[in-house]
Order: sequence, then C-alpha cells, then structure tokens
Amino acid sequence: FVVFICINLLLFSYIYIVLQFKKERFLFLTFIPLLIIRLSATEFAPIFGIIVSPYLTRNFLFSGLPFFTIGILLFKYNNQIATIKSRWLIIIIAIGWLLSIGEMFLSTVDSGYFIGTLLVNLGAFVLALRHPNVYLKLQWLRKIGTNDSLFIYVMHILVLQIIEQALVILGIVNSSLFE
Repeated sequence: FVVFICINLLLFSYIYIVLQFKKERFLFLTFIPLLIIRLSATEFAPIFGIIVSPYLTRNFLFSGLPFFTIGILLFKYNNQIATIKSRWLIIIIAIGWLLSIGEMFLSTVDSGYFIGTLLVNLGAFVLALRHPNVYLKLQWLRKIGTNDSLFIYVMHILVLQIIEQALVILGIVNSSLFE
C-alpha cells in the first residue's frame, strides 16, 4: 500500500513538472497506452485466465492520469467539442451504459471498468462541458465538487480496503487482495 502511495506521489510530481514547463504532449503520449493497459488487465486478461487484482489497476497511474489528461484535452479543444449535439452525447452515454451492462455480465472479474465505461465517461464529461449551467444550479453538487472532491478521491481506496478487510475477517467474502 505504501508503494502505491509513493508511486502516486511521483506521478503527481510528474504532472506538476509537465504542466509547469508546458509540455502537455508528454501527458498526451502516455494516456492512451495507460488506458489500453488498464482495459487489457481488467477486461481482456481474464479471458485468457489471467486475473489481475483491481488494486494494481485502480490507482492514479491507470485511472487518474488518463482521465486527468482527457480533461485537459477536453478543455483545450472545448470550442470544437461545443459543436457536438447533445442528442449524440446522450446516445453515446446510452450505448456505453448498455455496453457496460453486457460487459459486466460477460466478465469473469468485477473490475467496474469496461470499454462502455469509457464511453459513458467521455459522453458525460462533454455533456457537462456543453451545459455548465446545470451544474451551477445544483448547489449541493457544486459544494461537493469544490470542497470535498480531493478528500473523496484520496480516501476512497483506503475506505474500500478497510471495508474489504472487515468482510474478510467476518468471513463474509474472500479477499481479492490475497488471491
């Protein structure tokens, strides 16, 4: 666990340096391979009998960095993205949602991350950019996003591990940590 924290801190430092020196292209070159590795490990490896623990892929390297970079790209190309019709975005979200449900039933590992998930996320991100006033009207959502999002992001893995360990100790489930 400490190793993962150190790796994440190094990655945050990498991003800070990249952004400080205006070298976003380094981020752009890394996010697609990282998404492919994540999808391969969580969705395609189990087909061949290779089980990769979600704790190895649900971290800043394979989850945070790619989506952080996608956020930068969406912001950078906001004017071009603004031309996409909302109905197409809703269709992309619906297709991604249906694809995720199908992938969930076909998958042998509960990774919670599928190709459909990527479509849902991209569609939702772009839809949120196209309609920022909806977000501004939801005061409770704005408060969470402004005040609590970093805390939630940092602490959710720890909370999930504590819950999983408690369930293992109680004999309710086997732990994916020890597989």
